Amino acid sequence: MKMNDAPLADVSAMFPGKVRRRYLDIELPVAKITVRIRSLLAGEVSRFHASLLSKRNRKIIQSRLEDSTARLIVLCAVDANGTVLLNESHVLQIIEEWDNADVACLSDACTKHCGMDPDEFEDLAKNSGEISFASERSASPDSIAG
Repeated sequence: MKMNDAPLADVSAMFPGKVRRRYLDIELPVAKITVRIRSLLAGEVSRFHASLLSKRNRKIIQSRLEDSTARLIVLCAVDANGTVLLNESHVLQIIEEWDNADVACLSDACTKHCGMDPDEFEDLAKNSGEISFASERSASPDSIAG
C-alpha cells in the first residue's frame, strides 16, 4: 500500500483546539436562492441520529423519520458568517412551505457534505425492527400533502 505525501498526524494536529467547519453554497432549483450549509461535527451527527429514536424502546419515531430531511436542513443552514440560520420552529415550515425539489436538493447536499450515508435513514428503519408510532407533530402527512 502506497502512502501519500501528507505528513503523519500527531495529537496536536488531530485536536488543534478549535472547531474546523467546511462550508458549501447550494443553489435551490425552484426557489432560485443560494443557501450556505456547514459540515457537522461527529457529535452533532450522533445527536441527530439519536433524535430519531425513542428513548424508551430505541425504536424509530415515525414523525421524526418523516421530517428528518427538514431537521437536517435546520442543523446545516448558516448565514455568510457561519451562524446557524434556522431552529426547531422552522422544521414544520420547511415541510409545509418549501417545494420538495428544493428540500431534496438541500437535504441531499447536507447529507453528502456531512459525510453521512444517503441510505442510512432507510437502513436505520430496517435495523430498528418495528417502527414506533409516536405522534410529535400536530399535522399528519395527509394534511400536509393535501
